[in-house]
Amino acid sequence: RRRAWPKLLGLSARDIDDEANEGVISKRINILQGDKFQYISESQLDVIEKDLFRCHFIRKGSKRRCDYDVLDRERFKSLDHDDFVSPSTYLLKNVPATPTNILFGDIPPSSCISYFVDQEQELQRFSLGDEDSIILTSIIIDVLQKFRGDLHYYQGFHNIAAVMLLNLSSISITISVLQTIAQSHLSEAMQANFNSLKLTTEIFFPLIRILDRPVFNFFIDAEIEPSIILSWMITWFSHEVTNLKVASRLFDCFLSSHPLFPMYLFSSVILLPRNRSQLLDTEPDFATIHMKISDLFKNLN
Repeated sequence: RRRAWPKLLGLSARDIDDEANEGVISKRINILQGDKFQYISESQLDVIEKDLFRCHFIRKGSKRRCDYDVLDRERFKSLDHDDFVSPSTYLLKNVPATPTNILFGDIPPSSCISYFVDQEQELQRFSLGDEDSIILTSIIIDVLQKFRGDLHYYQGFHNIAAVMLLNLSSISITISVLQTIAQSHLSEAMQANFNSLKLTTEIFFPLIRILDRPVFNFFIDAEIEPSIILSWMITWFSHEVTNLKVASRLFDCFLSSHPLFPMYLFSSVILLPRNRSQLLDTEPDFATIHMKISDLFKNLN
């Protein structure tokens, strides 16, 4: 993924900013000191930090095991060659599983991933440590400052950033990928408000009406608005899908598809026969339906 995701967005080694790593580390110090940032309000920074504190991809109490990539042009040749082995692949093949313990094995310097396994010794989830939450805050600030206030943070972008960093394990590549999708796949979500994105969600009901008229009628009778799908579209399902393997596989799809693909995937999941029957048995009010749909996506884990 570290090689594929940038390529899916048209990025190459030449598009990676060599100075991004130092900039993020510098911002990390500024964050710890409580400094202000251009184009980032104090309230916006507070929201970002609170979101990352609640982020399920950050393992509370754990620390980063090793440093992020030392930036040099040779290291980024991995974007353009087929012999690159991702950190997660290396860990799966080379580090023995130890139940319920944080593993501190002999890992390559490109990896910053903390992980743990369950009692069955199967790798269940990768996670970032507490120190990484500050790095992620710095990354998000760097992405927003790039656009000089034209694009805005929204709650849920932090989960996308976390999944990106876990898979790419490089500050610079993560920033470049996030900056690119902020201008493409997530451009409507990162406006000052969701008005444009809400207009886009109007496609949802005609789609459901074609695919499944009873479910469409159920939504209409319950007075559900098409904007019910907003939270899933803007987070790429990473708010409900807490299993990194599943979330990463979904990101594979979204990065290689049209920006509206999350809407089609959402429709496909709720219309699966088992999910459809549960949905139609739900009380016809917004809160209950929203909770039921959330449960359906949590089951993807």
